Amino acid sequence: MSVLITGGNGFVMSNFARHWIESHPEEKVVILDAAAPDQIARRFFASIAHQIRWVEASIQEPEAWTSQIEQDEITCIVHGATLTPHPYKGEDGVIRDPERDGPRRVLDVNVMGTVEILEWARKLKNLHRFLYVSTGSVYSDKGPTDAPLPEQGYVDPTTLYGISKYCSELVVRRYGQLFELPVVVVRLSSVYGPMDRETASRHVHSVPWLITHLALHREELRISAYDAVGDWIHARDVAEAITRLLHAPNLQYSTYNVAYGHAETVRTLVEIAAEIIPVKHRLSSNKEANVICDPDRRHGQWGAYDISRLRDELNWKPLPLRQQMHDYIGWLRSNEVAQNADAPKQSGVS
Repeated sequence: MSVLITGGNGFVMSNFARHWIESHPEEKVVILDAAAPDQIARRFFASIAHQIRWVEASIQEPEAWTSQIEQDEITCIVHGATLTPHPYKGEDGVIRDPERDGPRRVLDVNVMGTVEILEWARKLKNLHRFLYVSTGSVYSDKGPTDAPLPEQGYVDPTTLYGISKYCSELVVRRYGQLFELPVVVVRLSSVYGPMDRETASRHVHSVPWLITHLALHREELRISAYDAVGDWIHARDVAEAITRLLHAPNLQYSTYNVAYGHAETVRTLVEIAAEIIPVKHRLSSNKEANVICDPDRRHGQWGAYDISRLRDELNWKPLPLRQQMHDYIGWLRSNEVAQNADAPKQSGVS
């Protein structure tokens, strides 16, 4: 089973690529990415680089990459290449909004890029599964108040990112019907873990990233709301969920939430981090905060996600938050803090 991973040098997909290879040491993967591996990616993949074949090309330019990949060798595709155009604060302190600055590019990459890979996929003779990596941003801000957010219903994206991802979900589903492709969609909640870094297509970080980085750099955490919540899932838990979905002979559903399954507070994250590293923190106004969270965002895409489909069908469940947070801090100490003495310059939004 050979896997093609689009966007494989990015945050979540790099974790999947490494997890897959470590779980299948006899196999290789093909990574299709618009950018070559940066220094962090080269270190991350160093021990398994001989099992990766990189194809550097834009997914929107199939003539640049289709000739470099043997159709008969690919049995699974994980399509994770995307543009994540959330507003962010640049190093000069100015807020930038990629959605406003380049709306057509968002749609071209996220929707038409998906069409390009599907057009190629439908010609494959040995395709076992096409997995599309979507997002909880397809959901609305509202959801059940007494239960986690299910995979059915509550879909109402408001940003071009969420709209483009849901549009691609529908395109993937229709291609599956038209050409009898074995397609499946995963919707991720807020992911944290190794390889979370700024790239040309992604500039934002999760709250766990902010808390751990600020604490490790001995910066005071100025938190706007301790009781703000999120469903934070470690990237390796995501990788294991995708792995199980690829292995399954058949799947009962077309869409699966991949999440921790519980809404945890920012205060809980701080307390977990403080168990193994010094954490200085205080409540602050939004104007002064470097960890900005909205306490009113508690339901819909911001709250807990229902993960019963993956749990019941594939016996998947994420590892405990405490264990994964501690593991992440250990990874940061070994891989980022030692190489970079500069503290994070960016505030985050939950």
